[in-house]
Amino acid sequence: MAAIFLVACNGFWAGEAGKNETVILPDKASVTAFAFDTVINIRLYEMRADSQYDWEEILAECENMCDFFENTLSKTVEGSDVYRINHARGEFTQVGKDCLTLVSEALRYSELSGGVFDITIEPVVSRWNFNSDSEKEAEYGVVPDRESLDEALKFVDYKTVEVKGDGIRIPEGAAIDLGAVAKGYIADRLADRLSEMGVTSAIINLGGNTLCLGQKPVKSFMNVTYEDFRVGIQKPFGQSGETAEVVHMSDASLVTSGTYQRYFEKDGKRYHHILSASDGMPVDWGMDSVSIRCKSSLQADCLSTTVFLLGPRKGMELVESIPDTEAVFIMSDGTREYSQGF
Repeated sequence: MAAIFLVACNGFWAGEAGKNETVILPDKASVTAFAFDTVINIRLYEMRADSQYDWEEILAECENMCDFFENTLSKTVEGSDVYRINHARGEFTQVGKDCLTLVSEALRYSELSGGVFDITIEPVVSRWNFNSDSEKEAEYGVVPDRESLDEALKFVDYKTVEVKGDGIRIPEGAAIDLGAVAKGYIADRLADRLSEMGVTSAIINLGGNTLCLGQKPVKSFMNVTYEDFRVGIQKPFGQSGETAEVVHMSDASLVTSGTYQRYFEKDGKRYHHILSASDGMPVDWGMDSVSIRCKSSLQADCLSTTVFLLGPRKGMELVESIPDTEAVFIMSDGTREYSQGF
C-alpha cells in the first residue's frame, strides 16, 4: 500500500494518509539535564500527528516527572519517601505508589538472588562514601576498617523490610538505598508517559540506563524508513564515549553495571561501589561490567546489579532462565561472555 509523505512546519509527516499519521520531529526535540546524580538526556524522534501536545510540552512533562521522582525516591532528599523510611526509627512510613512498587520489586529480586542483591545495604555504602561531595570530601577514598563494616552489616537483611498496605517499615538503625533500581523504574514510567502523549519514537538515557521507544525514523527528501536504535556499551575505563559493543534495539532497554562507574584507588588497589551484602567489600569476579538487554528497564536495572553480584557463572544461569533477557559480560582481561540470544 502506498504511503504519502508531506513536509510539515516542524518536521516530516510520515505514514499512510488519513491513518496513523506521524510527525518526524526536529533535532532540537531533546532535553539534557542533571538528575539522579548523573547527566540525563531524552530525545524525541517521532509522534502521532493527532497528539494534543507539542514536543516542547512533552519534554517539559518529562522534566517535571524527573523532579518528582528525585524528590520521592532519593535517599538524600529530606522529606522523600526513602528519606522518611530511613529516619522513621522503626515505625511504619506511609509512602506513595511509586516507592511501594519499587521496594516490592526490589525485594522480589532479593529473594530471587538469595539475598545477594539487598536494598538494605545502605549502612555499608555510607561507610565507603563513593560520592565525593563537599561535606564528606575528607572521607572520600578511605577504606573502612573491618570493625566498622561488621557493625554496618548487622543491619543488612532484606527480610527485615516490612511492606503492609501503603506502609513500609525497617528496623531502627537500618536504611534502604534504591539507587540500584530507581533509574530503571523511572525510565519505564517516562516511556509510558511518552506513549500516552503520542510519542512513537524516542530514546531515554538516564546515565547507563537506556530505553528505546519504537524504532528510529530515518528521513530522506521523499521518504522515511525505520531502523533499530544503536546503543553503545561504554568501554570500561576507556575515554568517555568509547564503546566496547554496539547493541541494536527497538522497544527495549539496556542497562550496564560496572566497576568503572564509581571507584577510587588506594595503595595500588582499586575499590568500586558494587558491594557484597555478606562482607561489605567490593565484589571481585574478574568482571568490569555487565549489560542487560530486555523490554523492562526496571528488570534490566535490577538484573544488572544482581548478575554482577552473583558472578559470571551463576549470573549467566539466571539470565538464561529469564525469557527475552540477554546479557554481555566484559571481563577484566578484555574478553567477553554472551548469553545465547545476545
